[in-house]
Amino acid sequence: MIRNAKKIAGFMTLGVLGAVALTVAAHSVMRWQVRANVEEDLHVSAQLMIERAADATKNAVELLNILAQSHGLSCTNDDRFRYSQATRSSAWVDTIGLVDRGGNLVCTDVGQSSRQMGLLPAYQANAPEITLSLSGDGAGQNKLHSLLISRHISNGRRLVARVPGDIIKIDPVRNDLRRFRTAMLALNGSTPWYILEPLETGGEIVARVQHGTEFLPFNVSISISEAAIDAVGKETAQILNGFGFILALASLFGAYQLGRYRPNEGERILDALDNGEFVPFLQPIVDLSSGTIIGCEVLARWHRPNGSLVSPQDFIPMAQTYNLTQEVTCYIMEETRDVLAPVFEKTSDFKVSFNLFAGQLSDESVVDDIREVFSHSKLSYSNLIFEISDRVTVHDLAHTKEVIGQIQALGAEIALDDVGSG
Repeated sequence: MIRNAKKIAGFMTLGVLGAVALTVAAHSVMRWQVRANVEEDLHVSAQLMIERAADATKNAVELLNILAQSHGLSCTNDDRFRYSQATRSSAWVDTIGLVDRGGNLVCTDVGQSSRQMGLLPAYQANAPEITLSLSGDGAGQNKLHSLLISRHISNGRRLVARVPGDIIKIDPVRNDLRRFRTAMLALNGSTPWYILEPLETGGEIVARVQHGTEFLPFNVSISISEAAIDAVGKETAQILNGFGFILALASLFGAYQLGRYRPNEGERILDALDNGEFVPFLQPIVDLSSGTIIGCEVLARWHRPNGSLVSPQDFIPMAQTYNLTQEVTCYIMEETRDVLAPVFEKTSDFKVSFNLFAGQLSDESVVDDIREVFSHSKLSYSNLIFEISDRVTVHDLAHTKEVIGQIQALGAEIALDDVGSG
């Protein structure tokens, strides 16, 4: 009872550990997949932010290039009307103006009252024709910088278009990730245009993506904390935990049933054969006239791991009941062949007697077994004697005689014996 309880407990422990291991592995795979999906979504979001800033900038540059084709632009009513028309044609630009050589805003499409000192840096002769910069109007709370796109027209004078930050700012990160994300659109790699702060923080950064453009000085950085992975995978994690709990219960039940399992006698014989518990005992055959050992009779014995021996009277009926006599006989013949191999290296005049069950003679496979075991061994067929029990009724005498004839045709002898009596 105690041994069986220990066995059941062992099986149960293994079952639960297996269920836990599978659940942990499933969680790891789930988190890896969630993280991969999150990173893919962040790449898409970063690309959308970049594309929006790039589209606005390209549109503003196109407007300024068209205006620059008009010579002698100034702050006249006609020129300011041109600025206003260009502004109204764009979904991105809210105002266009003229900046003098010193970088001071002279006028805009809404009039000369919009003058502003030092809007842009003073003109440099080696400066590029088109420059991008951020205005300083984002100092107030909840205010965003505007993007200033300037285009040189002549004598240091520049047209400038303003793209408000409110128009550019978007948050394309999917809803379930927004409260954990930190995103920034920057100009020239370090100057933030706008930043999207996370509402919740927790754990280290587990995903970070960065995108830039080939021709424009914009770059986007988006990062996600570990708390996002936990939140996104929460529902799946609960399902996996439920699955793991059910699997653990199933493992406990299966382990309990396995621990209670009792193999039948046939399975015990097969296990004993696999474990090498059957041993050939060699009973010598002596020539009384000379006292010389001229052979041996092979007696099968079941040697249990606990040291006890099971006699043929006990296991032969079991083997016959479960049709395992062929397996037992074949195993004993193989073991005997290997044990006696050194003897037959010195002499060939030695007889080895095996017991056969009468029921085996109804099947020609016994002949195939004899061939398979001894065809390439040092024991020749002429050294073999097969003793047949006379206690078992032979039902098909004609077929039995045929099988006996095949054994004798190999060169072996046939004798009668009472199997298990020795």
